[in-house]
Amino acid sequence: MRRGILLIVAAFLLFSMGGAIVAAPVTVPALVWAMRTSGSSVYRGLGAAVLALTIGEAAWALTYVTAGEAQPAIWLVPLAAAGAVLVTAPRWSTTT
Repeated sequence: MRRGILLIVAAFLLFSMGGAIVAAPVTVPALVWAMRTSGSSVYRGLGAAVLALTIGEAAWALTYVTAGEAQPAIWLVPLAAAGAVLVTAPRWSTTT
């Protein structure tokens, strides 16, 4: 139940204006913990998608602050960060 609420809140923050970026220090560790302790492969998949989008958005913000709108960094860094999370996150479960 709590994991579902966490997933819904984290997904909602992605649709807000910068909410996922501001809340990332709280939501990212919480999502990682929830994914690692969940026995549901569906939850791990949905959690990985929300986590990847949150990491991608945070990477975009950091790139924007440090490099401005320099091409290709402004789209390549967030894409690489989100892709790395999306590929590796479903395997982070401790309840195999």
